[in-house]
Amino acid sequence: MDHSSISIDQASGSNENNRGVDGPQAFSPNQLAGTIAHRLYPVSNRPTDHPDDGLRYSYSPERYGTLSNDSNTPTGHIMRSRDMHTWRLVPLATYDPHLNMAIDEAILIARTRDEVSNTVRFYQWSPPAVSVGRNQRIYEEVDLDACRGAGVEITRRPTGGGAVFHDSGKEVTYSVVLNESGVLRARDVLASYILIGEALIAGLRHLGLSATFDASHPRQCPNLRVEGRKISGNAQAWLRSTVLQHGTILLDVNYRLMFRLLRVPWVLDRDHALQLAKMRITSLSQETGRPLNPMQVCEAVTRGFEETFDVHLEQSQLTERELEQAKQLRTKKYATAAWIYRRWTERRTT
Repeated sequence: MDHSSISIDQASGSNENNRGVDGPQAFSPNQLAGTIAHRLYPVSNRPTDHPDDGLRYSYSPERYGTLSNDSNTPTGHIMRSRDMHTWRLVPLATYDPHLNMAIDEAILIARTRDEVSNTVRFYQWSPPAVSVGRNQRIYEEVDLDACRGAGVEITRRPTGGGAVFHDSGKEVTYSVVLNESGVLRARDVLASYILIGEALIAGLRHLGLSATFDASHPRQCPNLRVEGRKISGNAQAWLRSTVLQHGTILLDVNYRLMFRLLRVPWVLDRDHALQLAKMRITSLSQETGRPLNPMQVCEAVTRGFEETFDVHLEQSQLTERELEQAKQLRTKKYATAAWIYRRWTERRTT
């Protein structure tokens, strides 16, 4: 099976200002990175530095889980980057929303320090949550009363992108942390989306699905589509020369609950929102006609990364330093009102 090319389906994008490739065409990742990345996402449009934590975002994942290492995995030491052909695979686990975001950032920090290898991680959410993009105004995106009534928590991602409902057990969230050295030819947001997108497309192919990469508008995060409907949303943050990309892979979708929780001001009413959602969003169960076990999805996407990047993913766990960093980030950042409601004071009074 040939995994050397990726199809960009510009026709499936909703924005008429899309530029670059005219209709579905196949390009190698390097061709895409070299010929259209800078036109669609020029250097001048790249994310800017944020003084609070040093991350650069692209516009572009009992009641709570606990952090622990597998007893069979050595702990208490720093993993130095090994051969570029061996990456780390952190297996599927379920955590609370704030801890999920904290772990992703902890891995990003560790990779930037060259303490760990490039890493792919899979996770789920408990309790269910709405995550908002780093710079979104929460009152414009989320119905706070509806979330409280449904027992849905709210967290803020370190990445850009829009508000997302993460339903417990109905999605697999992936995150990948890559250092540009030896992997990405240039520190370019779209180019990195393309390369990672090819791995995800290859993974979905192992599940029997033909997905396309939708570059969308330069100020919106690219996504993956099946038969024109979105099945995976993605977002990024960069720390120096290292990128964190995470995103959802929908196993199933509860449209009605989703649009009770999310505000969609441009629709006529909730019934209108539901009709549009069913036209634009799909899931693995809908496309395959059968329920899929989360582990099946993780295994397929793992194969997609291995084939696309020509690497071996070796299962391991978070280091103790990452565990401690994640705990601190959860307590001091992601679970705080100052972070979750960080743009609340900008609320319009009109």
